[in-house]
Amino acid sequence: MKKYGESPEGNALEGVWSHKGFIHDLPGGQNMEGMFPSIPWLSSDRISRATRNLKDAITLTQGSVRRVADTLMSHNFEVLSQQSGGKRYVVRLAKEICQTTSSALPLRSMVSCGCPGHSVALARTGEDDLCKHCGAVLLSCLMHYRPALTGQLQPSGPSSQPAASAIVPRSHATLYRSPAHRSLAAALKDKPHGSPEKITFGPRDGPETYMQQQTQAMLTLEDAQRCEHGPEPAARAASPEQKKLHFASIFEDYDEEAEEAATMLCNGGKLLSVLSSKQTQKMGVNLLNKAKERAILTAFTLDLLVVCNALVEAAQRGVQAQLFVDKSHSLKGSTSAQMDRLELLRRGGVEVYLAKGVTAGGIQHSKTLLVDGYYLCGSTNWTSSSRSNHESSMLIELSDEGKKAVMSKLGYVMQGAELLTQETARRSQEYRDTRIRGRSAYPSPHRFGETARRFSIARARSRDALLQAQV
Repeated sequence: MKKYGESPEGNALEGVWSHKGFIHDLPGGQNMEGMFPSIPWLSSDRISRATRNLKDAITLTQGSVRRVADTLMSHNFEVLSQQSGGKRYVVRLAKEICQTTSSALPLRSMVSCGCPGHSVALARTGEDDLCKHCGAVLLSCLMHYRPALTGQLQPSGPSSQPAASAIVPRSHATLYRSPAHRSLAAALKDKPHGSPEKITFGPRDGPETYMQQQTQAMLTLEDAQRCEHGPEPAARAASPEQKKLHFASIFEDYDEEAEEAATMLCNGGKLLSVLSSKQTQKMGVNLLNKAKERAILTAFTLDLLVVCNALVEAAQRGVQAQLFVDKSHSLKGSTSAQMDRLELLRRGGVEVYLAKGVTAGGIQHSKTLLVDGYYLCGSTNWTSSSRSNHESSMLIELSDEGKKAVMSKLGYVMQGAELLTQETARRSQEYRDTRIRGRSAYPSPHRFGETARRFSIARARSRDALLQAQV
């Protein structure tokens, strides 16, 4: 059955469903309601990266996840679908997921669901992505043994209620704060001013231990510095002068007039998210799909088709779509599909510009996307190969001051950039084709040596075998 993609436990739950619709009793009579396995290495960040529809997964934790009878190799759950028919899907967690050593394995190898989205649509992507039903089960397991998003500890005994009710609506002020930051802020809320004592998150094993400890220390220090001076007098609180945080004092003596000094902004905008490579590319497509007035993309390498298609669709909707890409790499670089993508964009109505570096020999190396008032910038290239790298990018909601600063920097990129023409694209493609033919027709001397050596060894062995036969 495994050979043909079927699960040996596919029918394991048939015949044991309860008459009430959900099964909570093992054949031995053990009550399984409200019980969730402990996964020591699981974190909210890991779940959010893997779950395609995190919002619906959080909604499903509120009464739609039920524990059912375990089988030999898996912990099983039943998740009630959000569709009108109320279809139920079985989510299976391989029992090896509870081991600390399984943290390095892909989640899809340990979590499965019978819904078409997980078994068909997400399987075709080739990524480690989970459906909302799997996400809901993992969130329930996480909240049952870890502090919830509100910072309150949840009980973990068999008699406790399901931990799915731990999720409560959050205010807009905490919308973009990390779960670790929210937990710390909740724990510090009722403490006196001053340096807080060390706060633990409960048992935490696996490769994320060190980073969690560092994050806790940083956020604890930040919150302590925010409330370092305690409540302010009424007269000072009523003053229009903005309160300066203690950790920002390092810029008090910063000389903005010095050579190569940065221009400091009073309020450039609001940081919304810090993203990985895959998250950056997906966020870029999302921004382009919602662009209304202007979209400016800068790139060094470019071959990701979904980004190109989203940029073309934005241009066809009437959005002013522009692309500034490095000239040297586009014409003669190693990204084989780059010129094809640029020609696709040019024909689709996107203004494609070939840009150079600041000085001779320099390159256009920025990777940014400006869509209306949102700015996505960082180290992620707009390529398929970048998805395998450790990258870091930021999504910023720009203020008016921030928009002016970003457009000022983009103005330097636009200087000296030349519009891509059909003739330039044709000459670039001819150059690439000639280079490919040259490599195939004239192998390197190293390859010639290897071939000659293999033939010499073969002839020597044949001669030895002939001599032995004659003897």
